[in-house]
Amino acid sequence: AFQSAVFNSVLTRRLGAGTFGALAEGDLAMKHDNGAVFAVDRAVLDTPTTPGRLARLEISPSGPMWGPRMTLAQGEAARVEHEELARTGVTMDHLAKAMDRKGEGLGGARRAMRVPLGLPEVEGGADEHGEYVRCAFELPPGAFATVVMREVMKTEAFTAETQRTQRQEEEEEI
Repeated sequence: AFQSAVFNSVLTRRLGAGTFGALAEGDLAMKHDNGAVFAVDRAVLDTPTTPGRLARLEISPSGPMWGPRMTLAQGEAARVEHEELARTGVTMDHLAKAMDRKGEGLGGARRAMRVPLGLPEVEGGADEHGEYVRCAFELPPGAFATVVMREVMKTEAFTAETQRTQRQEEEEEI
């Protein structure tokens, strides 16, 4: 739950800055087909195929699932990630001690900041309860439908409820 909370804070900042779907020098990008992480440098940014790979959701920037063995970003991405970790009051020493007590699962990793929606469907209609909109889609493990619906609906009331539900789902995963 801690790792997810810090990841979500980084994601929120990048969403606010409009950079969650873009790459910059120092980012660590993730390949969606196999989970491989690679450093983004000037050569990657200058490669003509990079924008198309981003647009097709073949690659995405990644965010931190903090732990002592996590690969660290560089540049602006690193600054944002470290600031969000610092806001928690947790240090790398704390994370190392937690891993020693709880095991390798807390070693740290990177997670893609975007996830592909599989088999999306949207329909509207009315039934005995009134009008409705039905959204259906598949997500990869670790992604939450509540986050997708928050982005679709963009309402404050839904956002507050979604955050409570998401925290409960994350805690249940642990």
